[in-house]
Amino acid sequence: MAKRKRIGREARDTIITLLEVELTTHKARQVEADLEISRLEGAIAALKGGKSGNGRLKNGTSSRSRRRIIKRRSTAHLAKIAADVWKFIEAAGKDGVSGRDLQAKFGKLIPTPAKFLAHHDHKVRTTGAKTKMRYQA
Repeated sequence: MAKRKRIGREARDTIITLLEVELTTHKARQVEADLEISRLEGAIAALKGGKSGNGRLKNGTSSRSRRRIIKRRSTAHLAKIAADVWKFIEAAGKDGVSGRDLQAKFGKLIPTPAKFLAHHDHKVRTTGAKTKMRYQA
């Protein structure tokens, strides 16, 4: 009788061990399937022209590759831009140049075109108020 109980326990333990192994392999396959599904969803979204996901990794941290990279300009490069802006304003003559024209040609001049040029030793006069403002050499 005792031998029969021992064999029953061994069989039960073997079955439990086999089921645990099957469960772990099933979980691993489930994780692989989920990864494959998310990859395919991303590919479909890319083909449709949309974004996939919310821009965050699964653990909640933001992805380094998706952050905006700020390109810093050297002092020499800024001085060259200031000289080009000065020449552009000077070439306009008496009529001057609007801020919109400057922004279209040179991009944003921060904080304002006049202060940007003053920082780089080019003094300009302004006439008009806000939307009608003209920059003159």
